[in-house]
Amino acid sequence: PSAMILDEHSFQHFLDERRIIFCGNGSIKWQAVCRHPHAVFSPHSYTMQDMATVSSLKYDTQNFTSIAYSEPSYLKNVYTGIKDA
Repeated sequence: PSAMILDEHSFQHFLDERRIIFCGNGSIKWQAVCRHPHAVFSPHSYTMQDMATVSSLKYDTQNFTSIAYSEPSYLKNVYTGIKDA
């Protein structure tokens, strides 16, 4: 995963081969830029309830990730603000 600035050529090689569905809160801005006929835009965004459902299924099946080998994946620099002295 990585953060990127999108332009009209972003994902071009994927879109030339197949249809891709874009969703989420950034897809509206992306739809204004991307005019490829294989780009499909969905108004659906995942909610906390959706994530809770997936988490519950993982818990019920004891499908856990080993935290010894897990680390956060920050796409942007972490900003913690200025601490008061």
